[in-house]
Amino acid sequence: MELYDFVRTSDNIRIHNIEEKDIELAKNRMHFRFPEELRCFYSEIGYGFIKGSKSFANRIMPPDDVADYVCFDSFFEYVDRSIYSAEDIPFFHLSDEDFLMIRKDGKIVYFGEVIADSFIDFMRKELEVPDFFIK
Repeated sequence: MELYDFVRTSDNIRIHNIEEKDIELAKNRMHFRFPEELRCFYSEIGYGFIKGSKSFANRIMPPDDVADYVCFDSFFEYVDRSIYSAEDIPFFHLSDEDFLMIRKDGKIVYFGEVIADSFIDFMRKELEVPDFFIK
């Protein structure tokens, strides 16, 4: 049994596979590893869109987009980063400059507030109730 089997069986996500070399390329560009649960998700599942949001794209970012953000490349060079901690890594693209972030300790944050204790916890919540973090 794999860690993210519950994602594969969900009807609420559209998945795109990622090759291991793409994860490595992004890691090398950023000069640090992805938090373990996110790296494992990329390896087992890939990336994709969570269905059901009325307000957001709800896109789990592929590793190269995360690296683009971290390295100030492409579209992400123009993002206003003043509202995010420099230590946090974007992984979930909501809209233009709106992201959910994963901390190096694995906690998931939205505008600095912890919304899930781990990536797995986040995925379970988000697949059950899209945008659960909006109050």
